[in-house]
Amino acid sequence: MTNPERRYHFYIMASRSRTLYCGVTSKIEKRVWQHKNHRIPGFTDRYNIERLVYFEHHSDIRSAIAREKQIKRWSRQKKLVLIERQNPTWLALSEDWYQKKPTLRRNSNSVPSTRAAEPAALARDDGV
Repeated sequence: MTNPERRYHFYIMASRSRTLYCGVTSKIEKRVWQHKNHRIPGFTDRYNIERLVYFEHHSDIRSAIAREKQIKRWSRQKKLVLIERQNPTWLALSEDWYQKKPTLRRNSNSVPSTRAAEPAALARDDGV
């Protein structure tokens, strides 16, 4: 179903050792934040998969899901080629998505630290 106001995303996340995870979401910032902060129990949490290395925008949820299914059937090598065409150095594509906000560390003479702020969309959870 096409909704001009909604955007859907197929994405690939990776661990430092390049274990891959493919997914679909309508809220890419929120979903990546959840993976990075281990808010989703399971595979990505267990294998420390925290880096967004590839994503695509789709205007139709069915096309995003079809793309996920297609790529999940691919060999690992073919997935690596897809990632490296767009992101040859495996940069964390979401690195600058989240504002850093100062916090105080405990037991460290009140030295400011930074941590990733939750995206505003995290307060609402309405599906995919």
